[in-house]
Amino acid sequence: MTATGPEMHESVSTPGSELRGTASMLSHVNSSMYRLHGGSAQPRRSYSRTTIMTEAGRQPWYDADGKPIAPYIVGVAGGSASGKTSIAKEVIRLLPNIPWVAIVSQDAFYRPLTPEQIKMAFNQNFDFDHPCAIDQELLVQCVKDLKESRAVQIPVYSFTQHQRTSESTYLYGHAVIVVEGIFVLQDPALRELLDLKIFVQTDPDIMLARRIRRDILDRGRSVEGVLDQYLRFVKPSFDTFVSPSARYADIIVPGLNNKVAIDVISQHIGKHLTRSRSLRLKMDADHTLSSYMSMRMPHHIFPLARVIVGTTAAGTHSHCVEHEPFNTSQPFVAVDQVLPLPPNVCVIKPKAQLQALLTMMHNVETPAGEYAWACKRTGAFVVEEAMKLLPYRARSVETPQGEMHQGLELDVEYICGVSILRSGAMLEHPLRRALPALSLGSLLIQSSDSNYHPLLYSVELPSFVRDRQRAARTWVLLTDAQVGTGAAAFMAVRVLLDHGVPENQILILTLLSSARGGVWSLYHAFPRIVIITAGVDPGLQRFEWHAPLPDRAPSEDHYPKRKSSDASEDGHPQDRVAFAIIPGCGQMGDRFWGT
Repeated sequence: MTATGPEMHESVSTPGSELRGTASMLSHVNSSMYRLHGGSAQPRRSYSRTTIMTEAGRQPWYDADGKPIAPYIVGVAGGSASGKTSIAKEVIRLLPNIPWVAIVSQDAFYRPLTPEQIKMAFNQNFDFDHPCAIDQELLVQCVKDLKESRAVQIPVYSFTQHQRTSESTYLYGHAVIVVEGIFVLQDPALRELLDLKIFVQTDPDIMLARRIRRDILDRGRSVEGVLDQYLRFVKPSFDTFVSPSARYADIIVPGLNNKVAIDVISQHIGKHLTRSRSLRLKMDADHTLSSYMSMRMPHHIFPLARVIVGTTAAGTHSHCVEHEPFNTSQPFVAVDQVLPLPPNVCVIKPKAQLQALLTMMHNVETPAGEYAWACKRTGAFVVEEAMKLLPYRARSVETPQGEMHQGLELDVEYICGVSILRSGAMLEHPLRRALPALSLGSLLIQSSDSNYHPLLYSVELPSFVRDRQRAARTWVLLTDAQVGTGAAAFMAVRVLLDHGVPENQILILTLLSSARGGVWSLYHAFPRIVIITAGVDPGLQRFEWHAPLPDRAPSEDHYPKRKSSDASEDGHPQDRVAFAIIPGCGQMGDRFWGT
């Protein structure tokens, strides 16, 4: 962040005399840099100017149809060293309860230079302050992808080497994105993507003083070179391209004494995001069979799962044993032992061993070690079923006897497993058994304590999934222990789609599913994915913990502990909501790891 302390203000002069009043400051800064590096002014190494702030879980950025809701894009323009980055950071800091925000600097998009241009740049004869120096097409494409909730890779530019580095900054899932740069409002294509356009207006003397300080300290340049570059390139570019773009701004902010303007901007963005959240449909168990069948699809055929209902020490449980066609054109009569399922749900045909394993998983008295073994063994069945759904191609091999054998081999260019942490990690061992060299990723998705909405905390994906071109050729085995409401799986699928993985190349592997709620929500939004499950239970039940009134002091036995994020806007704790599969296996992750 650029310093704007009193010492900087004392060094500048009145408007119209850009070079007077700075000589003493220049000499002081230059000599300080010389002493700092032991007698030789050495440039500092390059760094990414892209700022990412993710301090809490990301709320759903999509509606119940799976369609993404665009993030709020703010453009901040102004002259070189006018304070754009400082203002952008302060606006973001003041946003209420918006943890996933990012600042994208236009400086990261300087075009790669030829050897001759690099030589000119080192001699300070290359014009970096002309719009042609910016790879505007790449910048616009990145902002467009971010607007559509897609993952992008932001370049990292070295100002000391005058070249892009081999590194890049991964950017995905942010609710607010600030794009700052001198030409942000100059390009019509970029302006069309901005929801709010800001221009920072700063006295030219102050901008010059800041630029000198920055270029000497951060970019290892000399005083004479900075001044020469300013007079030859920076000032003419500002007068020709930057200053005229102020007319496109929604609001003009002073470079100094701008607290009121920043407060107004932050409040405006906060109100917009509040309205966006109110438009987002509720993601819980509302997409049941009855709600989906009301969509007037009379000719669609759904599989019908018949179940065997048995009793163990853990109580009643049910397992799917076969599928029959179910026509929604006929009136549906609810029967306890008949569970209609979406056509993209693949239930493993249970043999005696699988039913015994599911019985162990349902049984509350099963020891932790036996429970973990049953989950891994059941997961092996699920993975084997998923392997049948992958594409294969013919292959001829020579046998040890010298004969040719006509067989098959897996026909995928890229494939990986992605676990929804933490319970989805239960299936990593079966995945490794089936595909030893399989690349693994993870998504940390946890439910909010207050409203049971999923919150995204981290995205760890293989490199080929983060590359949109290779992601289009990737098959993903997405694992979760159970699909109840399907909220976590819903968010995970949206993440994969945002990275470019085709919908029909996503397989959800799970040990247990509810016939209500989640599988229907997933089918409604993403009908081309396939869900492979070992067992199906008939019910999905909602549980609530009522929040205590402010004048009460209940014991912890009556009310579970709440994080500060569970409090409502007035500071009072909110009611907690949870869903559970019935009869169900309980908290499978806790039972698996013994926590």
